[in-house]
Amino acid sequence: MPASIRLKVGTYTRCEFTAKETHCPLCGGKLRISQHAAHVFWTLKGRLGTISKEKRCLAADCPNPKLRYRPPEPRVMAISHSNLGLDLVFYIGEKRLSQGRTFRSLWRDMEARGIRVTQRTLQNAFHYYMSLFDRERNEEPKLRSRMQGNGGLVYALDAVRYEPKGPVLCVLLEVLTGEVLHAKRIDKITEKAMLDFYGTGKAYADGLDLPIWSVALGDLLWEIEALRKRCPDPRRLEPPRVKKAKKIVRSVKAHAKRAAKPLVSSTTS
Repeated sequence: MPASIRLKVGTYTRCEFTAKETHCPLCGGKLRISQHAAHVFWTLKGRLGTISKEKRCLAADCPNPKLRYRPPEPRVMAISHSNLGLDLVFYIGEKRLSQGRTFRSLWRDMEARGIRVTQRTLQNAFHYYMSLFDRERNEEPKLRSRMQGNGGLVYALDAVRYEPKGPVLCVLLEVLTGEVLHAKRIDKITEKAMLDFYGTGKAYADGLDLPIWSVALGDLLWEIEALRKRCPDPRRLEPPRVKKAKKIVRSVKAHAKRAAKPLVSSTTS
């Protein structure tokens, strides 16, 4: 995903994101920024705030002028209508399941990190983490009706982890509705794992008989940034792990591009 604008505001860092779509996939009309949505939440690295510049189609003949096109990054970084980031939710879920830690113990951990949340918030985060793996939730008639009413899907495929060599949580998000359609915990990112993960989203779109308008790929391999810091000189050869990571990203992008149905022409008559 493209880099954001990062500014220090008070006690947290603010990131600004803009929806990447430029033309309406339904009618081809030009999209305009219609509103700015703000969200402040906690991550393991501190407090973060996002500003989402959302767009709408202003064409008079657009079949769905109320549809808002949102940037995918804020939707992946944090839970909607919550003050917790996805990396924090993953951390709480993993520690609770793998180590059997109590919510009081986790709360003390958060306090030591300077994260001001309640035990009730941690309980809600754990329940949300478990719900990510509930496949039946994606079959709810209300959710399917919302997606069909939009006329298409915008996917964001991303992954998070809370420690350098720890497990990975992959998420497939439908950006327009803000719903996580599929989540999977894996120990290591591989090309096959990512293609299979995207294939699940493609099958879901086919089941709804809806086109995939676009697929945004996040920093699936945050390792690229971590390794780049160890090798800041671009004239030096990149470590093999970085080359492998970039190869996986290119492969997923190519697969998504081939699988996605073509967009409506962006030219207007």
